[in-house]
Amino acid sequence: MAGILRGLGIATLMLLPQAAQAQWTAEMTITSAFVEDSDAVVIYTGSGGNNGCVANAWVFQAANEDRRGRMWATVLTALSLGKKVKLWFVGGCGSFGFHQVSAIEIVS
Repeated sequence: MAGILRGLGIATLMLLPQAAQAQWTAEMTITSAFVEDSDAVVIYTGSGGNNGCVANAWVFQAANEDRRGRMWATVLTALSLGKKVKLWFVGGCGSFGFHQVSAIEIVS
């Protein structure tokens, strides 16, 4: 029994660094953005992130056209209303060496 618990504890510790990487960023202001023809939404912010990636640069690689459209609509909404956003940073660099994100949240 002790061996099983020890093995479970080691397995849990091995997963912690991977789970800890994905997290919401601090609130940031979008300074510019564009949609790239490879289904990527690229976002530049006034601050935020480095982690070995290009500072203040974020990329959302869409799984399909609907997701890209929702991401782009949310980016445009935040830009037009002057609202800050938080991005779900998945913990690594994506296309162009930018921070890889998978979600966006508009904050008030």
